[in-house]
Amino acid sequence: PRASRHTFNMGSYENVRVEDLVSHLASMLGFDVDIEKAPMRAGETLSFKPNLEKLHRILEYSPRVPLADGLRKTVDWYTKRTSQRM
Repeated sequence: PRASRHTFNMGSYENVRVEDLVSHLASMLGFDVDIEKAPMRAGETLSFKPNLEKLHRILEYSPRVPLADGLRKTVDWYTKRTSQRM
């Protein structure tokens, strides 16, 4: 198939700060977090936005779910699956 032997970036077209993503996920999960900022190391980034061009070119796919909605669905899915195991 078209996707054989390819690796694709998946994500949102939104530029996301790592600190905002951590805070958002913690809030969804009901955690209180204090983000401790340390000096940046070589190669680290404050934000990220995946390059989805290859995904679109080969699979003709583009994200349709906003990042916040996708995170909520992922957290709900994971929470449901892990609670069933207990």
